[in-house]
Amino acid sequence: MIETGDTKGQTKEYRRKQIMGAALAVFSRKGYGEATIPDIAMEAGVAVGTIYHYYEGKHDLLVSLIHTYVMTDPLRELFAQLAEEDSRASVRAIIENGLDWGSDDLRGFLFIFTEVLRSPELGKHFAGQFFTPVLQSLEEYVAKRVSSGDFRGVDQKVAARAFGGMILGFLLLRQMEGEQSATKAMPLPELTAELGDIILEGLQNRGC
Repeated sequence: MIETGDTKGQTKEYRRKQIMGAALAVFSRKGYGEATIPDIAMEAGVAVGTIYHYYEGKHDLLVSLIHTYVMTDPLRELFAQLAEEDSRASVRAIIENGLDWGSDDLRGFLFIFTEVLRSPELGKHFAGQFFTPVLQSLEEYVAKRVSSGDFRGVDQKVAARAFGGMILGFLLLRQMEGEQSATKAMPLPELTAELGDIILEGLQNRGC
């Protein structure tokens, strides 16, 4: 059977995903420092040489995992689009997107988060590739809302970090609570509506 260009491309993409999935499993189980390329090859069911055909080594694999699990461009596009919509609906959409993404890819994100804390070099890479552009987009979103009068005159840098921090912190806390989490059974729309109202209205009773 002769492979066409499209077929070869699909095969390469499948192989890359297969290797990255194996790398994530091995890294999560053994830790980045203890994991080896032969370990990853065995997990993936491929030869060691196949790994090196696609990746230069462990560091290259880890960087690829970061890019895979923290896709920045779609998030930035989402923030830009939502800045033009109703404030309550847009806040809920940002929260729902963050919780949905985090729930789907939480194992990958938690591993990357842990390794970033261990390695200053990876920390700089992660900040440059993910945190900085996402926070800038959130800042721009808040600034537009303040400018339009939808939000009060808050510091956009502080507000962006409070917003993002709430989503990340919520994901981490729910993971630590496990199945006993009080929010585990809540439908996502109900949960995002509650969190959105807390962000927009705060906790203080306005009637007091």
